[in-house]
Amino acid sequence: MPRLTDDQQGERRAHILSAACRCFTRDGFHRTSMQAICKEAGVSPGKLYLYFPSKEALIAGMIEADRTELAAAFSMAARSSDVLTAMTAVGRRYFVDEPRTKSMLTLQIWAESARDPVIRALCIGIEREVRQNLMFLCETLRDQGRVAPDVDIDAVVDVLMLMSDGIFKSRALDPTFDCERAMASLLGVLASGLAGHLNPGRTITEVEQIA
Repeated sequence: MPRLTDDQQGERRAHILSAACRCFTRDGFHRTSMQAICKEAGVSPGKLYLYFPSKEALIAGMIEADRTELAAAFSMAARSSDVLTAMTAVGRRYFVDEPRTKSMLTLQIWAESARDPVIRALCIGIEREVRQNLMFLCETLRDQGRVAPDVDIDAVVDVLMLMSDGIFKSRALDPTFDCERAMASLLGVLASGLAGHLNPGRTITEVEQIA
């Protein structure tokens, strides 16, 4: 049998991951057997285990695929002549345009990370990369003079990360969740934060003193 090229192996790996995503979204991680994934992908157990020796390896593959995709999206945004518009496009892609099933799968991965230290480390890694990319894009906007003086970009990014997690969770749990409204709120917080109209870096004590 002729040896598969790297591209062919990549396509087969992606095909199996796609099948596993459908199974996990439909039936959950723990109720999905490796046999069910073989059937969904139309591959033999031997071929499945060649690429992914366990369900944990499949989850890790999904996280890595997401990390690669996100890195490419942020890299494109960083090269854009209009960084803010490019950031908006990235947000719409993940919070509005992608099928709700992707959020449902993401929520399952987060839940799995609570019990599996390997999956948890991968999730923490991708969160850190997203944060670093957002920091870089916001710093680019500062260099372009589009951020008010003395804005704590680090704190603004913290808020964006928290809101993003909330959007993923709400979208996964509620089929009626208004993605457009959530996206508008996220963009509003970003604009207000960069304009210096928010002060998310305050401590609890400082907020209590103001109140």
